[in-house]
Amino acid sequence: PSHPDFAPAMFIHLAEGARALREWDRARGYAVAAQDSAVQTQSPTLEEEAAGVGSIERREPAPAQAESTSEIESLTMLVLSRLERWKAPGAEPEADESSD
Repeated sequence: PSHPDFAPAMFIHLAEGARALREWDRARGYAVAAQDSAVQTQSPTLEEEAAGVGSIERREPAPAQAESTSEIESLTMLVLSRLERWKAPGAEPEADESSD
């Protein structure tokens, strides 16, 4: 990678993503790369985290994602609708009827 200091974290995330897809061989490859790059960059915290991907060796599926609640969905829709009002980067938003 062009930024080797980011490699351990990148490989950890790739390993977890492959784990979520249950692509165990690919996940293991990324986990090994994470451990190797953490050692090379002398990142003790990332070395520890990379070593903690033993769940891949045990082929434990990734934990299920939390289900969205209607409150989160409602807030998301509100934020998205407000963002849609922006015309361009740096432009002023249109007036919001709900804020007085």
